[in-house]
Amino acid sequence: MYSDGVNLNKNDYTNPAMEAEFGIKLNCDLNPNLISSDYIIDSIQAIYPLIEIHNLIFYGDAPHGSELLANNAIHAGVVLGTENKFPKNNITTDLKLIYDKEIIDIWSNKKWPYDMLSELQWLVKEQAKINNILRKDNLILTGAYGFPVPINDKELIEVTSSAFGAVKTIFNS
Repeated sequence: MYSDGVNLNKNDYTNPAMEAEFGIKLNCDLNPNLISSDYIIDSIQAIYPLIEIHNLIFYGDAPHGSELLANNAIHAGVVLGTENKFPKNNITTDLKLIYDKEIIDIWSNKKWPYDMLSELQWLVKEQAKINNILRKDNLILTGAYGFPVPINDKELIEVTSSAFGAVKTIFNS
């Protein structure tokens, strides 16, 4: 996990590709027997804009959907933006993935908390099946809205949200 503004070496990755996401930090352990939308919302301490880094490598033939899910496109890290205290009100925001000041992808009208937390009940229940309880201070990535995008020759990677701020990293060659 890296902090906002970190300089990373592109040669430390294989076909580095980024996703724009939100992350949440928990204020308590989640009891799978109590899981509901209200319980989850009350268990959130903060929300963050973040950049998820992937090594985008596929070994099998197309289509790559099952391989993407099986290896998470080889997750390689997270660059974490500034903490936002948990908003109690419903908020509409956007999320942008930007390479060298060019918007690569944008997702509009994302509603907090519903769009960001739509799969969290499922995650808690699935993890409980293997006795993995989500704990206080865990950072949970809420899921990307698009496919990881290779950075190729780009260096400055930014993710912005009109409601939750921005995060950036520089990939040096």
